[in-house]
Amino acid sequence: MRFPENTWHHLYHKSIDGSPLFKTRSDFRYFLDRYFYYLHISTHTCCYCLPDNHFHFLIKILPLAEQQSRFNTIRSQNNGNTYFQSTHETLKPIPVETLIGHLLNSYTKYVNKKRERTGPVFSGRFKSKHITDETWLTHLVCYIHRNPSHHGLMEDFRLYPNSSYNLILDETPTYLSRNLVLELFGGKENYIEAHKQIRNRLGDNFFE
Repeated sequence: MRFPENTWHHLYHKSIDGSPLFKTRSDFRYFLDRYFYYLHISTHTCCYCLPDNHFHFLIKILPLAEQQSRFNTIRSQNNGNTYFQSTHETLKPIPVETLIGHLLNSYTKYVNKKRERTGPVFSGRFKSKHITDETWLTHLVCYIHRNPSHHGLMEDFRLYPNSSYNLILDETPTYLSRNLVLELFGGKENYIEAHKQIRNRLGDNFFE
C-alpha cells in the first residue's frame, strides 16, 4: 500500500506542457469540490495550493476506525456529498491512490467537455512524497502556501485566493483539518511568523 494509515504525504501534479489546469474561479472550485468528494473520508487535508498549472496538497491518512466514524457522521447528514456516501451503504476501504485517480479522471472529463478538447490534461502519473520526518511538516506547509510567490503569480502569497493559507486562520466552515495544522505550529501566531521566516530558515535552494 502506498498510503498506510497515519502517514503524511505531499501530493503534487502538473499539467501537460505547462498549459493551465485552472482558468476560472469555477475551475478551482470544481477541482476542490471533487477533491473533497473523493478524499475527505480517508484523509486529513492539512493544506493546499492550486497555481494555474499544477497543485499541491499535504495530507495525513486516517486510521480505518476514524474513516468509519467520519463516514457514519457524514452519512447521518444524508447530503450525498462524498464519493463513499453516494456509492456505498457501508464504508468500503478503497486505496487512496485509486481515489486520486478518480479525482484526476473526473477533472479531466470536466476540462475536456468545458474546453471542447480531447486527451489527457495531466502529465503522466501523479506524484507523492511520504514525509517521514514530522519536523519538516511545518516547512512543507509554508512551502506549499508560498508557491504563488515562488512561481511569480503573486508577490504576496497571502493574497493568493486559491490556497488554504487564510482558510486555516479564519473560522469559515471547511473540510480542512485546520486544528491539526495549527497544532503543528503551536498556534496562529507561530503559523503566521513561520510563513514570514521560512525562506531565511531554509535558504533559496529549498524553493527551487
